[in-house]
Amino acid sequence: MLTTTLQVLKVFSDKELLTCYSGITMWNDLVLIHGGNNIVLLDPYSGRMSAILGRQDSLHGPGALTFCHETRTIYVVGESCRLIQRYMLK
Repeated sequence: MLTTTLQVLKVFSDKELLTCYSGITMWNDLVLIHGGNNIVLLDPYSGRMSAILGRQDSLHGPGALTFCHETRTIYVVGESCRLIQRYMLK
């Protein structure tokens, strides 16, 4: 987490959930981090991270993603940019 002058405020890490990452997307006050075979939800206030999608959800090598607030749907570009996966959050 950085200030507007690019000074580091906080560093978030979870070596089990985030083996590698390819990007982040904002979801309200939360952050979706994607890469490896997980999509991780980060609460920047508490620093808590939890995997919300993974290999068990047929997610393999997520690339870019976007989130629709109205429908609570995550759209993920999958393996080799040949697939777009859609996940509805409860």
